[in-house]
Amino acid sequence: MGSLNRTRHRQQHELTELRKQVSDLQAAAVERRRVEDALRHTAEQRRRLLDHAPVGLCWLNEQGQVLLANDALVSRLGYHSTGELIEFCRTFGLFRSNPDAPDPAESRFIPPAGRGRGGLRRNSGEVVPADILAVPATGAGYRGVVVVVF
Repeated sequence: MGSLNRTRHRQQHELTELRKQVSDLQAAAVERRRVEDALRHTAEQRRRLLDHAPVGLCWLNEQGQVLLANDALVSRLGYHSTGELIEFCRTFGLFRSNPDAPDPAESRFIPPAGRGRGGLRRNSGEVVPADILAVPATGAGYRGVVVVVF
C-alpha cells in the first residue's frame, strides 16, 4: 500500500508541475502577443508619420541604401512608387554631396549628420539641389533619418 501511495503522490506532484508549466506557457504566449501588438502599433505609427509628413523623408541603412521613403519624397523626385525609388537608388544612389559635380563615384554618398546642401537624383537621372537635414537614428539596421527640404 505504501508503494501505491508514493506512486500516487509522485503522479500528483508531476501533474501539479505540468499544470504550472502549462500556466507559465500560457502567460508567456499572452506576453508575446502583447509585445507583438505593441511593435505592430509602433510600426504603424512610424509609417503614418512618414506618409503624412509634408517634407521628403527617408530611412537609410548603414550602406546608404534607402529602406523607406515617404510619398512627398517619391513624388517630388518623379518616381512612381517607393519601390521604384529604392530600386533606382540601389544602382545609382540617391544623394550627391555637390549637385553640380558630374563625378559618378559619388553614387554611394551618405549625408553626414547635421544640416547641409546636397543633391538628390530624380528618376530621370537629373540631380536637383536640396537642403538636407540628416539625423542619426537608433534602430535595427538604420543609418539615419534624412529630412529633405526643397
